[in-house]
Amino acid sequence: MPIIATLVTAPKRKPVELTDLEMHLRLDIDYPTEQPLLEMYITAATKRVEQITGRRLINQTWRYYMAEWPAGDYFKLPNPPLVSVTSVKYRDSDFAEQTMSSGEYRVLTNIEPGRVALDYGEVWPSDTLIDNTEAIYTEYICGYGAGRTDVPENLRLAIMQLVGHQYENRETTSSQAIVEVPDTAYALIEPYRVARFGL
Repeated sequence: MPIIATLVTAPKRKPVELTDLEMHLRLDIDYPTEQPLLEMYITAATKRVEQITGRRLINQTWRYYMAEWPAGDYFKLPNPPLVSVTSVKYRDSDFAEQTMSSGEYRVLTNIEPGRVALDYGEVWPSDTLIDNTEAIYTEYICGYGAGRTDVPENLRLAIMQLVGHQYENRETTSSQAIVEVPDTAYALIEPYRVARFGL
């Protein structure tokens, strides 16, 4: 089954700010007029790094959907690192929303990817679920922290390198998209790919 996850609350900050780029890009006197463009590049580069790694950098809230309870005693949550779980809810066959008690499960944030696991002696709810791929939905917070300095330096540097690449190649004449990741940036990103953790 494909992973279904939607963003609920976007991060309040970016992992890289304009002040971080001043020295990296050696910005000249025209810098103030370039600020809106650089902000767009930061946003695009951040999304690219998150796409490649499968991670989320600054804290944000997501909702993960499942059609049925897992066969085992836990399920993994996409978009690590996991910070906390707000709720685990589901709809029964009458479309009534039910909420699992937080005492019935444990939130494991010390492994990657993070997961929700049944507490000792507990079982998943036995209610008949609606026949829907979104019958069960877990709301959770993921990210490295609320501030940009909480994000690993290598990922922040990769974002700056992507911004620099876009800044210098804003009018490419080749068939290659500007979103192409330079080797130096990719080397910084690769160790953080979620695929290494088997989600």
